[in-house]
Amino acid sequence: MLLFSLLVVSLGACKKDDNDSVKEEVFSSGLTFKLDGATKKSTLVVCVKDEEVQGEESLGLVASIGNSESLTIAFDGVPTVGNYNVADNENVVVAYQNGSNPATDIYVGETGTVKVTSISDKEIKGTFEISAENSGEATKTISEGKFSAKIVDAD
Repeated sequence: MLLFSLLVVSLGACKKDDNDSVKEEVFSSGLTFKLDGATKKSTLVVCVKDEEVQGEESLGLVASIGNSESLTIAFDGVPTVGNYNVADNENVVVAYQNGSNPATDIYVGETGTVKVTSISDKEIKGTFEISAENSGEATKTISEGKFSAKIVDAD
């Protein structure tokens, strides 16, 4: 949860002088997945690299799916190409939210993998499949996930 909280704080602190540049970077990104078999899609994806979270780099991707629905992938550090296991919660956290009640509407990945297939200073691409759980121990299955996002510096 620490990574997720840090991501929210870092996104709030993100500033960019050229709003057109930010819009272009956001709208050239995308994320799709299946939630318990139902297809979800977002074309509004923000990926922020922040070098000021507890003195270390972090990378967080947030995809807005609807008014109160989102999916977040937060990396502790800037990832390289490879597989990241969400069960250890040390390198990556994946969270799905649908609503505003943290007790029932936020599902955090308990098992599964995020695979970074390519990354540069400007873009990240990958796939993910997880089983997520809320604080009431209800579960959601997130499968066939794919993401592509332009990376924006938080400064």
